[in-house]
Amino acid sequence: MAPEYHDLAVGNLGGIPTPVAIVLALWLAAWLVTERTLWGKYVRAIGQNSEAARIAGIRDRLTMLGVLVAASALCAVGGVILSANLRQFTPLAGQSYLMDAIAAVFIGTAFTRLGRVSILGTLGGVLFLAIIDNGLNLMGSIIW
Repeated sequence: MAPEYHDLAVGNLGGIPTPVAIVLALWLAAWLVTERTLWGKYVRAIGQNSEAARIAGIRDRLTMLGVLVAASALCAVGGVILSANLRQFTPLAGQSYLMDAIAAVFIGTAFTRLGRVSILGTLGGVLFLAIIDNGLNLMGSIIW
């Protein structure tokens, strides 16, 4: 594996670790798309009540296709960063992150309006879980 590829996981951009810079840029883009565009409002409407969104004239199948394509692209970016960090290409390497991702979104609903998923709340959930994980590691907990 090329050393430049590994630098993607361990390098710095202006003093900020490259993976953190990439994730923050993607988070900002996701927030702008979901909160400031008509397509983001369509996605939220379909998520809250797909039948009502369909009656309102929102093309739900096309919108959901766009959501799935965006999710696939974000998963690919995460896979590239993970494989650069591990210095190997393993299909099941990210399997253990699924429950953490679901927990971050669930916990994130407590940071914003209850019961409403948001990009900002998810970021709060991720930071909360990272702090808990780091604290348990520093205490030497083997259960976590």
